[in-house]
Amino acid sequence: MLKARQNTWYVVADATKARIVKLDDGPVRSTGKVEPTIVAVLNEQFIGHNLKSREVLADRGGQRTPGHPAIPADPHKHAKAEFALELARVLEKALNERRFEHLILIAPPEMLGNIRTALSEEVKKRVLVEEDKDLTQLPDNELAQRLAELS
Repeated sequence: MLKARQNTWYVVADATKARIVKLDDGPVRSTGKVEPTIVAVLNEQFIGHNLKSREVLADRGGQRTPGHPAIPADPHKHAKAEFALELARVLEKALNERRFEHLILIAPPEMLGNIRTALSEEVKKRVLVEEDKDLTQLPDNELAQRLAELS
């Protein structure tokens, strides 16, 4: 395994879901190359809220309350920022526990910006690469190959 990968976590996210993984050596191909595999580093799934606008703007009784002062101007944008903040808290805790040395962030541009804004300065210092792509839909083997290219 590459030394650089040993204590590097990869955050693969979009606006409503995220995976935090690391790369590990997998099987050896017939060509003699080692095929990387991904390993989940936390026993958590990160799934944000993906509500429809009418659901976001409705109170408990189902009544729409547009313009209510307690509702953010753009509830979807607010939900995405809250999701990024949740990820940032998890990463801060893991860094304090010395569970990783480096981070590689992969997310669509808007979410990448949300994550970057939410991260503490100490966690930001650990970021090696930021990639503005959505890789959340890739199967594990393809994701592992794409992440290996970023290392």
